[in-house]
Amino acid sequence: MCTVSYINTGGQVIITSNRDETQLRSKALLPMPYTINGKEVFFPKDSHAGGTWFAYRKTGQMVVLLNGAKVKHQVKPFYRRSRGLIVLDIISSDNCINTWEELDLADIQPFTLVVFNRGELYELIWDGLQKSTNKLNALGNYIWSSVTLYPEIIRQYKKEAFHKFIDKYKKPGAADVIDFHASHKIDDLDVAYIEEYQRDIITQSISQLSVNPSGKAAVIHLDLVENKKYSCEFTI
Repeated sequence: MCTVSYINTGGQVIITSNRDETQLRSKALLPMPYTINGKEVFFPKDSHAGGTWFAYRKTGQMVVLLNGAKVKHQVKPFYRRSRGLIVLDIISSDNCINTWEELDLADIQPFTLVVFNRGELYELIWDGLQKSTNKLNALGNYIWSSVTLYPEIIRQYKKEAFHKFIDKYKKPGAADVIDFHASHKIDDLDVAYIEEYQRDIITQSISQLSVNPSGKAAVIHLDLVENKKYSCEFTI
């Protein structure tokens, strides 16, 4: 939920997410298919709130969650619904963007969604007051880091490291991107950059979806806590 990258190597799309979470939170379940609003949705399930940070469908939709919007917000004592459930609302709809625009997000904690919808790429932001819908160039390369965890100096460092990685590999493979994410975990950072209340947070998992030009897709989910791996392949 806290570092997400999108890479288009000139045909192959690779979307990868690091989930940074407190060690005290209930462990997430490995990815499985669930029926949500009559649609088959695949995701690793947050056993605490029942939602997810990483969901996809075999029909070509993908939604990834980051906590926070553009600036760090003041956390309120109560929110009416988990952000991970919003992910499921959107991924299980007939039209991701229309559903996003219609959703009532009052009393939902700020978040950012990266949505890949049948070849189109969107950045959707809820800052607690208003929504932003940004259509991005699906041929580009992007990295997002959660503002609730990472100060500006670390977000900038990760962005620079990402672009150096792209420059080095030109057309990195899915395994190369996994290695990049594995080398930029929150628990690898200098503790001076992490606030006191965040020091029990670790990178619990790395999840990735890659799709090649012919529509062949591969999913890898690495549970770094339980040292488990899930993988599957399918055709969109």
